[in-house]
Amino acid sequence: MKRSGEGAPLKKRAANENSERKQSALNERIARKFFDEVFNQGKLSVVDEIFDPDYIGYSSASLKGPIKGRAGIKEFVSTYRTAFPDIYFSFDDILTSGDKVVVRWTTRGTHKGMLMDIRPTEKQISVTGIGIAQIVNAQIFRSFSQVNVLRMMEQLGVVQQIGLPGDEVR
Repeated sequence: MKRSGEGAPLKKRAANENSERKQSALNERIARKFFDEVFNQGKLSVVDEIFDPDYIGYSSASLKGPIKGRAGIKEFVSTYRTAFPDIYFSFDDILTSGDKVVVRWTTRGTHKGMLMDIRPTEKQISVTGIGIAQIVNAQIFRSFSQVNVLRMMEQLGVVQQIGLPGDEVR
């Protein structure tokens, strides 16, 4: 015989799972918006909508250390969009859990502008990366990313391609 209130824990768990699914979907939309609208389309005004004012990002592709605040992320994006005006990020994987989003991506572009002290080479790049973003109150609060910068520099011809012993030199 079913006692009164026995279904309440199941209903509460179902409600929590539904809430978590909604939060994961929102966080994924925010991550996609960053790559699609900010990086791919250059809509820097979107940064004000999806980044927390106290944002801090740690990226192996940052030329100036940690990326701080909305102005910092706009400068970071502008640096790469200037160097690679046709830059395009595509998602290879995206995972969400709680307040975190993990994205594995491939970036492609043509080097047509200055990057650090590297003059335009007109060479194409295809570089992979992975990032973890913490999203709080529907805004990116922290992020950590690793980008294969060495591979990018090899493709630009700035550093010699590194191979294993016995690899054919290109």
